[in-house]
Amino acid sequence: MTEKDKQQLKLVDEIAAQIPDFFQKSPEPSPEIDLLFKALRIAGSTRQLAEWMQTPVPALNGDMPYTLMHSEEGRQRVDAVLSRIEHGVY
Repeated sequence: MTEKDKQQLKLVDEIAAQIPDFFQKSPEPSPEIDLLFKALRIAGSTRQLAEWMQTPVPALNGDMPYTLMHSEEGRQRVDAVLSRIEHGVY
């Protein structure tokens, strides 16, 4: 397993570990979880999601999507890029 594979698996584990926390804090789905599920649906697999989340994205001014998930403004930016990818406008 390469170092990149190990990093991707670590990111998937980190994302998966956060899911119960999001649900325990509120009975309502959180914006982070909703966005992660949307990203997973578009990515097609957890491995592809993990890779995309830790890759600098030009449409996000070179930011990694994962680093933007902790603020409303960041989530909006990630969501806009995901919507463009989903509709083939990327």
